[in-house]
Amino acid sequence: MAATLNEERIPVSGDEVRYFYLRSEIRRCAMYVTSGCLLISVLFWFVAVDREISERIFGCMVSLSIAIWMSQFFLLARVKVDRRGISRRVLLWWDLWPWEAFADGRIRHADRRSVKEYRYSSKLWGFQRLRLEILNTPDELEVDTLIRKVWTPPPLEPLPESIQIERGLFNGRMVKQIELTASHLTIIRKQETTEFQWSDVDKVEIWRSESDRADFVRMFIHFHDDRLNCFQNQDSNYRAPDEIFSSFILEHIPKERIHDFAFKGRLRSLAELEDRIAREEKQLREYRNMKWASAMVIPVSGFAAFFVDPETLGLVIMLFTFSSLTFIAGYFGRKESKKQLQEYETKRAKFLNNDEPATS
Repeated sequence: MAATLNEERIPVSGDEVRYFYLRSEIRRCAMYVTSGCLLISVLFWFVAVDREISERIFGCMVSLSIAIWMSQFFLLARVKVDRRGISRRVLLWWDLWPWEAFADGRIRHADRRSVKEYRYSSKLWGFQRLRLEILNTPDELEVDTLIRKVWTPPPLEPLPESIQIERGLFNGRMVKQIELTASHLTIIRKQETTEFQWSDVDKVEIWRSESDRADFVRMFIHFHDDRLNCFQNQDSNYRAPDEIFSSFILEHIPKERIHDFAFKGRLRSLAELEDRIAREEKQLREYRNMKWASAMVIPVSGFAAFFVDPETLGLVIMLFTFSSLTFIAGYFGRKESKKQLQEYETKRAKFLNNDEPATS
């Protein structure tokens, strides 16, 4: 039975209620989609004049329904914080995550790749995740700070004598199973089994979503001339929790051989920063490609709208709307990515000058 949280630990005072909206770029996209659906509805009504009135009404209702659905994402707040807890928007209702659930270990991080995302497994499927990344960065940090004041992560399970996971890459080749014991690590492939003692390990690279997480996103185990990339098959019948696997490695490898990095949070090394810069540069290229690919489709679809058959005009309009939204997403995404790169460059200069880097 859940314990009652001490009033002094509740991070919200009095009758204070705070509302938080989606990120600005998400709200803009929702507005553009809503406007596009309304435009399609109007154009469909006037273009499809040769269709039955029931077909015209149905086509308009479909587009209007999408517009009404999307409008909630920029008109209504998505997260509410009060003395009862944190509530997430579900259509017109609020789904409460009480402070007591955070305090007594019922809520944990959602998964290894998520940042500022929590999972409440006692809730019905579809209501189990609370994503703070959808909020503007200051709001995301504010809500997460309130959570951290009361949150107690669920305790880790006792370390087993051995662990088996599926699957990984050994020198770029897929392996069937990896088995870990207190004395050695065994890599099982279709026709070959390779065994390493823990003393054979030169270095272990652990990449986490945040520095205070027990789970991991990527793990590389380096031997003298070999490298093992550890990951787990989501559909595996047996899947050791990432926290247990990571703790097992830390238990049997000397600390000086452990290189523990994080994608988000406080920067702890220059290597960690360089990797973040490389990933952000890759993201920047993807946004650029998205922007210019859609920029080529927009004029073609707009020009084609004047010549196509009226029956296919709706498809052309949808293509034009989708391309426009993709261009907008690429433009603002690239702008945000360039801003992030500039911040990383500033932090790299601080690292090189032996100054303490700021948190990110």
